[in-house]
Amino acid sequence: MGNSVGAAWRGGSVQHIETAFSSLALGMLVDKIASKRPCRVLELGPAFGANVEFLSQYSSKICIEDLYQTLASVGPLFTGDERTFCPVYETLLPYRADTRFDVILLWDLLDYLEASDIRRLIRHLGRFCQRGTLLYALVSTRQKIPAEPTNFKIVGKDQLLYQCSTTEERDCPRYRQGALLELLRGFRVERSFLLRNGMQEYLFEFV
Repeated sequence: MGNSVGAAWRGGSVQHIETAFSSLALGMLVDKIASKRPCRVLELGPAFGANVEFLSQYSSKICIEDLYQTLASVGPLFTGDERTFCPVYETLLPYRADTRFDVILLWDLLDYLEASDIRRLIRHLGRFCQRGTLLYALVSTRQKIPAEPTNFKIVGKDQLLYQCSTTEERDCPRYRQGALLELLRGFRVERSFLLRNGMQEYLFEFV
């Protein structure tokens, strides 16, 4: 399922290589949006030309927000009750009230957020979802993950190139499906696949 081409992790340790992996959930997402193009995409990872070029085949608008790097630059986000209003995401992800996205690409961002921060993020994003909005995410099942999110580049309809910028590691929260559904209120699991590299691939749908 994975082919080395040149950063991914194997056997629980980070390897300084690039690896291409098949992505069944990405293929399903592409099939769904191809039938109802054009769509509006929210990309929460870095801006990569390959991703923009690929998604532009199906999208009328792509909003790109490198959310992890932005959050890292502003420091600790929240204190107090996690149910309180979240001005941070209002500031970092400011969209018109009538904005609706068809696709949200989270990549592996969930592995790098506390559960309370995920709830706040999804509560904010839910305002810009509609019935059928698709959310794509990758969640690690391993004990350790790279210290920073992996960069994912789309190299085909159902294939991703993984690039890791660091060999340092951190503990993985190892979110299970039940916990994710609790955190991603409003979404249901459309499909889920366990990849050979220890990543659980999810395609969620807003209901």
